[in-house]
Amino acid sequence: MKWRLIGGSILFLMIVFFTWLASNRNPYLRSVVVQTAVVYSPEEYISRQTQAAYVNKEYYKRPFDFNNYGRDGYYKFNPQTILSSLEHEDKNVFEPLSTIPSKVEKITDTSISWTQADYLRVFSAFSKLVWNDSMDSKVWKIYYVDFVGNCFDDVCNLHNALIVYFTISANSYTTRIIEIQPSFGLVRWGDKTSYPLVRQWEGVELSPKRITAEDALKIAEENGGKEIRLKAPNKYMVTVHAWESKNNNWQVQYLSDDPPYYEFLINFDTGRYDFSENYGLP
Repeated sequence: MKWRLIGGSILFLMIVFFTWLASNRNPYLRSVVVQTAVVYSPEEYISRQTQAAYVNKEYYKRPFDFNNYGRDGYYKFNPQTILSSLEHEDKNVFEPLSTIPSKVEKITDTSISWTQADYLRVFSAFSKLVWNDSMDSKVWKIYYVDFVGNCFDDVCNLHNALIVYFTISANSYTTRIIEIQPSFGLVRWGDKTSYPLVRQWEGVELSPKRITAEDALKIAEENGGKEIRLKAPNKYMVTVHAWESKNNNWQVQYLSDDPPYYEFLINFDTGRYDFSENYGLP
């Protein structure tokens, strides 16, 4: 009799709980409870755990971090002449450095102002030198591209750039990374790393027919960005970047050590933007 009463009480409480759950408007709460009741086969469980591990690998072993590449190096170049040299098909514009540059004098010529097209031209020329590969867009897609703005008073230019290319090789993604710093006349490169084909990488499409990095920076500056940085001179670092997973927008961010940071999401095709003020991590 005692056990019947206990069993009846448990059954009653379960009915009350699930009745409440069904009527609860919080979909997250319902999904959490429902998911705890899902039972996977050993094979499916292992597959899901493996996939999660691969996704975590991509998150923690970021393709845009030089520390995650098996091989890297440096070259130097003359930023004041390299673009004209490349126009005249001069291939002797890069000089390898045998050691990591510990001290490099910054070039203070403020007339050095490169566009997205300029950076892409140098990326391509450098790739031909190091890998004997022009990084044809049919073979190599862009995983990530990042430009840093050099802003003072009314002027805001693209100061340096980093790009990560990827292609499918065997059963994995192979990535290559290049960073160009015209103000120091330096190029850094890396390769010898790969990522599993767990999810599809879309790739970023850069084209003169779409909104360029300098266009995106101008849109942000004209719609509140300039005002943000001029209110606190030297506080904000301005970046313009695009991810393969957000391949239809530029992200123009005004970053500082102290929150908030500000972000413009600018559509590649229309130039329309969304603005946000953020207090979390960028």
